[in-house]
Amino acid sequence: MIQAARSGKQNIIEGSMAAATSKETEIKLTNVARASLENCWPITGIFCAAHKYEEWSKDHRYAQRLRQLNRFPNATYDTFKRASSMRTRLFAPMSSSA
Repeated sequence: MIQAARSGKQNIIEGSMAAATSKETEIKLTNVARASLENCWPITGIFCAAHKYEEWSKDHRYAQRLRQLNRFPNATYDTFKRASSMRTRLFAPMSSSA
């Protein structure tokens, strides 16, 4: 799973760099990245279930907060780290009643 995620990230980077010279290469690398990251999805669900993390709907307040943070210009890891340490944690385990 880790290798698939790294491969997806690297293919996105290479596809973006290739965009200036070849749309065909950009599309191929983007599709390879998508396939790599799609391989991670089922495993992520298994991990979350095993560790009692809930899956968020697109309307969940944490998902909305992440989308909001992604719109920050020049957002960095620290942007997300600060947000997750505030009142509302970004990744909260499911309650025991679920």
